[in-house]
Amino acid sequence: KSQAFIACSREQSKQYQEWQEAASAGYAFLPYRYRVPIMIAAAMYGWTATKIYQDPFIIYTRKVKPSKVRVIATGIYIAIREGLLFNSRRVPTNA
Repeated sequence: KSQAFIACSREQSKQYQEWQEAASAGYAFLPYRYRVPIMIAAAMYGWTATKIYQDPFIIYTRKVKPSKVRVIATGIYIAIREGLLFNSRRVPTNA
């Protein structure tokens, strides 16, 4: 019974990763204002899916969610990587 749960949980995690990979191709079409928050949320859901994939029974012992520090650090990393944080070429929308 537990092996079936593990297999089902891991299959769902793999399916999520495939869908997320396909969805990430559309990030370029998102407005700058929404791109970083959506990418951060997707990264954190991916982190959660990875943790559950590693140990599916973890959901019975504790909440599986990233720490605030992880979320903020990921947000800063994504903003810098996407050139949205320190990009002087970007013109403000209300200018």
